Amino acid sequence: MDPRGHRSAATGVDPAQTSGPAVGVLRDQPLPGECGAAVVPLPSADDGGELGPAGVVGVEAGARRAGARAAAGFRGPRAERPAGPVTPSGGRGPVFVRVPAWPMKAPSPSVDESVETPADAGQTRKRRERPRPTSSARPAVNEQLLNKVLSCPKLPTLPAVALRVVELTGDDNISMAELARVIEHDQGLAARILRSVNSAFYGLPTQCSTLTHAQSLLGLDAVRTLALGFSVVQSLKGAGEEFDYEAHWRRAIYTAIAAKTTARLVRRGDAEEVFLGGLLQDMGVIALVRSLGEEYIELAHDCDGDHHALVKAELKHFELQHPDVGAMLAERWRFPGALIAPIKYHERPSAAPVSARDPVRMVALGNLVADVLTMEDRAHWLSEFYQRATLWFSLTTPQADEIIETVTANARELASMFDLNLGAAPRVEDIQELASERLASIALTESRRAAEAVAESEEARRALMVDALTGLGSRSAFLQRVSALHEAREGDDPLSVILLDADGFRSVNEELGEETGDVVLAHLGQRIAAIFAPIGAETFRYGGEEFGVALPGLGRAEAAALADRARQEIASSAVDAGPALAEDVGPVRLTVSVGVATADAETGTVLNRAERLIHAADKAVDAAKRAGGDCVRAFTPTRRRAA
Repeated sequence: MDPRGHRSAATGVDPAQTSGPAVGVLRDQPLPGECGAAVVPLPSADDGGELGPAGVVGVEAGARRAGARAAAGFRGPRAERPAGPVTPSGGRGPVFVRVPAWPMKAPSPSVDESVETPADAGQTRKRRERPRPTSSARPAVNEQLLNKVLSCPKLPTLPAVALRVVELTGDDNISMAELARVIEHDQGLAARILRSVNSAFYGLPTQCSTLTHAQSLLGLDAVRTLALGFSVVQSLKGAGEEFDYEAHWRRAIYTAIAAKTTARLVRRGDAEEVFLGGLLQDMGVIALVRSLGEEYIELAHDCDGDHHALVKAELKHFELQHPDVGAMLAERWRFPGALIAPIKYHERPSAAPVSARDPVRMVALGNLVADVLTMEDRAHWLSEFYQRATLWFSLTTPQADEIIETVTANARELASMFDLNLGAAPRVEDIQELASERLASIALTESRRAAEAVAESEEARRALMVDALTGLGSRSAFLQRVSALHEAREGDDPLSVILLDADGFRSVNEELGEETGDVVLAHLGQRIAAIFAPIGAETFRYGGEEFGVALPGLGRAEAAALADRARQEIASSAVDAGPALAEDVGPVRLTVSVGVATADAETGTVLNRAERLIHAADKAVDAAKRAGGDCVRAFTPTRRRAA
């Protein structure tokens, strides 16, 4: 076949080659209903991917029609072939033709991916590198408004003790005694820390009477976090604005506890540091409330507590966002970088630098817990929370539930430590019930999606494996069937392949139209299937007007005889396409050219793969076409002559 899938017209018919010994595999016996059988040797093919020495056994029925016969290949119309030679007797005897050897696969052309232009011939044109956009690209900030915010005299300020604590935060060599001395300069702060340390939130086994004792039990980081947290929260409390500070701090408390619990569950990062990051993440909101006043408060009120909507609204109306303002304020207060990162990136954790990725994600996960506990569409946010907990930290559902339970159990106690009012909090039982319902809904949805995917996959598989026109197995199905049977062969067990190609089918399409041609072709396929069905053989549409049948356990002679009976049955009856088309088309008579190839002991070294076996049957069809059609040709290898 040529590279386009069409058969090319063969030449080199040698009428002189009209005698020779009978084929050994047929034991010098004619096939049923025939006068005899003989083989014509093909030119030898040493290697290079060619099939090897082979011949074609001729089995004819009736006088061959002179002139060219046309039929379709698996992708298009078969090229017109010259008629084969007539036997010397003019009867039903064997015909001997020489068929050239053929390559099993076309050589792959060399591919040169370089591109040259006339202007720079000989020089390979290089592909242009396009700059990749960065994930952290942000819209331009309104610098004028930002300067106004940061220079506003109403912005919160930190007391001297808090500033000193911040300085000590960056000192890894700080001692417990030194931190205790700094905090004790503010007796109110020291008393608040001790009261908090002795609360149920920390659950210490003994009461602490000094800051040094508290540090020895809780650790230096915990006491430092409390000192800084109390100072900053006190500075950020309401100053008479009509802003919902209760909702603001409720979100902060929920997030802080959830972030700290996550850090402890995954055993990564500094739990006290992410706690403080969650508590202070929205300090930029307070800065905007103080500096922009009613204009910003009204905007925040319209967002109704939805921070995902708030950052979009801020950008649209002010061309700046509270995470950036909060980060700049934290830098002014000389907060450490590890604390600034959650403030700056909590609304867009994917933009955080790698070094700060975990603490930022912990705070962002805490925000989702706050959404679950405060937003109306709790089911949606609960689903988001479970997904992020698994994606970011590989947490299981029970572990994720533990985070929510810890928040609901400790939020009110922590709020009292900071003198904050959280309002009514949802019951953990309600959250758990919602979680169960949500998980059941997710499971049902996933099950439905899986069923739909299976159905789609089955439909796609059927489209690939079933021919839409005839309802028979497709070319792909035929190749898989022959491959499976070939691999399953034991020893020299025979496996035969029959290909049947309709003769002159192009004239049917040209004279009656393609619609009629499709109907006739479908009838032909069903007739062939009915012929081979009694012996349990499945019929496939190999392509175009060609059909294939695989016959495990049948040798060459038996397969050729069966093929000839099928040829006779097809030629003896006509296809009436009129009823299917609702018009008077009349009966259409067809004949087929049949090729047979068998993998057995004799052909084992040549037809050692399924594709070679099918190719051999295909070449036998070519020989039948050259012989005038309406006949059977069987492939058989020939022995090389001794040198």
